[in-house]
Amino acid sequence: MTKILYEPKKDLKNWLRIKEEYPESFTITRYYPFDKDIILKKENFRKILFSISKTKTKHFNIQAKVIKKAWQNREDKIINKITDYLNTPFTKIDFKANLTTAYLMPYDYKDKWFMIPTHKAIEDQIVCLIHELFHLYQLKKNPSMSKIEREKEVEYFINNYL
Repeated sequence: MTKILYEPKKDLKNWLRIKEEYPESFTITRYYPFDKDIILKKENFRKILFSISKTKTKHFNIQAKVIKKAWQNREDKIINKITDYLNTPFTKIDFKANLTTAYLMPYDYKDKWFMIPTHKAIEDQIVCLIHELFHLYQLKKNPSMSKIEREKEVEYFINNYL
C-alpha cells in the first residue's frame, strides 16, 4: 500500500545527512522547520526534533494527505504510461514517500522509499513522485542500468509522456 507522510524525525535526519555529505555547500533554508538557534548536529538531535511546532507538523501531514489524494486520482493512468513506455506488464508498486523540507531528497530503491519536497507546488511534487516511481519500475526491469542512463530515460519520459 502506498504511503505518503511527514515524519519530523526523517526530515531532520535528511538535514543532518546533507550537512554531513555536502558540508562545503550546505545551507539552512527558509523551509527549515526546526529551531534555527539550536546548532544542527547529531548530538542535538532530540532537542532539535522536539523544536518543530505541532502546527507545522500538522500542516505537513495535511499536505501529505493532499499529495496522496492527488496521486490516487491519477495513479493508474501514470502507471499505465510508465509500464507502456517500459514495455512491462501493468503492476502497481507499493512505495513509501516522506515529505522533506530540505533541498535534497534521498531515496532507497531497495526499500521502495523516497522523499519529496514540502516546498513545491502540488504538481511539482507529483512530478517528483513520478520521477522516483519511474526509477522503481526501471530498476525492476533492468537492475544493472547505470544511474546516468536511468536519469536520461526518466527525464525523457517526463518531458515527452506526461
